[in-house]
Amino acid sequence: MGKLLIQTIKSVQLTLTDITEGITSAKAKIEKVMGHQSVNEELGLDENETVHLIHPVCPKCSSDKVIKFGTNPKNLDNRVKIKVQRYHCTNCKNNFNTSLKGYQKDNLFSDEMREKYTSFFTKIKASLRSIRDFMEEHFKISVSHESIRLWTIEEGKKYRTEKEIIGSGIYCYDEQYLKVNGEKRYRLLLIDSMTNSVLGDRIVKHCKEPVIKSFLCETLNAQKVIAIVSDGKPEYNKILKEVRRDLTLKNKIIHQLCTFHAQKNFSKAIWETKKLMKIAGEKWEYKKNFAILSNLLNLTFAVDNPEKASKFANQLEGNLKDKCLSILYDTSLSDHQKAESIFYWFLWSARGHHKIIEKQVWWLKKNWINLTHYLRIKGIPKTNNVAEQYFSRTLQKDKKKRFRSVQSLQGYLWAMDYRNAPI
Repeated sequence: MGKLLIQTIKSVQLTLTDITEGITSAKAKIEKVMGHQSVNEELGLDENETVHLIHPVCPKCSSDKVIKFGTNPKNLDNRVKIKVQRYHCTNCKNNFNTSLKGYQKDNLFSDEMREKYTSFFTKIKASLRSIRDFMEEHFKISVSHESIRLWTIEEGKKYRTEKEIIGSGIYCYDEQYLKVNGEKRYRLLLIDSMTNSVLGDRIVKHCKEPVIKSFLCETLNAQKVIAIVSDGKPEYNKILKEVRRDLTLKNKIIHQLCTFHAQKNFSKAIWETKKLMKIAGEKWEYKKNFAILSNLLNLTFAVDNPEKASKFANQLEGNLKDKCLSILYDTSLSDHQKAESIFYWFLWSARGHHKIIEKQVWWLKKNWINLTHYLRIKGIPKTNNVAEQYFSRTLQKDKKKRFRSVQSLQGYLWAMDYRNAPI
């Protein structure tokens, strides 16, 4: 595991000198930290090298009636450990620590050290426990994997809130169903299809139209908007019209429907028809060739890829195969014209099928324009695979139900966004 992790670190081209360098003398480091304190928080160092307040005062009630209450460890850098004095206020019963410059209240490590390590191990694609073991072996740092997780969440939140994104204008929108503490939740994602930059990633209770509209308006505000790729839910057309109106966009938002979802739904319709066919047995009256329909539809959406198109065309037979090949090799036709011609033969072959298939054919015909924007406008993808891949990369199936709160899940997604950002 150690060798594999070292190879991973080398691949991300991070210099370890920024992480390993520092003051290794405990006395020098303590003096540096103590020198940053204000006059009201004068620090002292006893014979046991415990940093303490010379004049301890309770930060809650400002009483000086405090007693010592044990010590806490602090890691001043990657090899220096000290102790800080804890106190108990007899007036208000409050417990507090000796505060050091550059340290959070209950954190053993300095802010400077945390920032260095967080930027380091969030970029190496390794498990938290592997990073923990690596830090302990090479840098002599004893930090739990849970602390590393919390650091990445905090750094990821900071990254998401502070980073500025200039969108290309072509985006993919998708939704992911999940459960948080046993309750249904939805993850809304808007990602740039050209740069893979995440514009919005939010957990919501339901996917009603006002929620989706609000999400898109917030994430697309002050952004260039040309086209959005999504699946074929009927409410999206209405939502995009309202988004354009609310954002006062001059041009209409081009709505490209994902062709993969269209093919998937058609395959599902064929499966359902075959199931009914099996139940009906010999009485079944629709005995069409389903493979012809599948190949024709796949060929329709693959005309922009000559290699794939030839593969689907060669799976056809007879005159239909010759006609489709002649359409593909006709240099006078544009890709959109080729797709229209092949789609005509698809409609012709679908006549006489069961109503389940005819319903899908009707949907394809109705949404033909939105399914083929990618053939007319350069740069528009025909699928929302960018969003689907980001879903699978940041929230695997085995983790979709393990979170107990929306806050923890949202923090995890922030951290994963930070880890997947370009180095």
